[in-house]
Amino acid sequence: MFTCGPAPYMAAVRGLLAEAGARPERCHEESFELTTTAGPAAAPVAATGPTYTVELRRSGRTLECDEDTTVLAAAAQAGLTLPSSCQEGMCGTCKTTLLSGRVDMKHAGGIRPREIAQDKILLCCSTPREDLVLDA
Repeated sequence: MFTCGPAPYMAAVRGLLAEAGARPERCHEESFELTTTAGPAAAPVAATGPTYTVELRRSGRTLECDEDTTVLAAAAQAGLTLPSSCQEGMCGTCKTTLLSGRVDMKHAGGIRPREIAQDKILLCCSTPREDLVLDA
């Protein structure tokens, strides 16, 4: 069994599964502890590696993002609101098309292999490896 969502939801599901006699080793959880636009942006951390330019083509905005910061977090730190529902457990809401550049995307779902093949990325778990242009 796989559970993903806000902490209160997952606690309720955990209790229901225990009541139903589900074996704990077969129950898996995934939670998101991202700082997104749902709250104040985290204070920027000094970059230790290269910093890249991220162009948001549709909005005409540009921001800087180092190789250790996700694009979504860098946007929030820059005061930009990009679509995301990570804290509500709606994985995939931040899916965007990568028009140019390269990212390291460490995802745990929310995107299909065919979408990745079509240059889609999840902003919440993608860090730049070169300058980026996004359809955002």
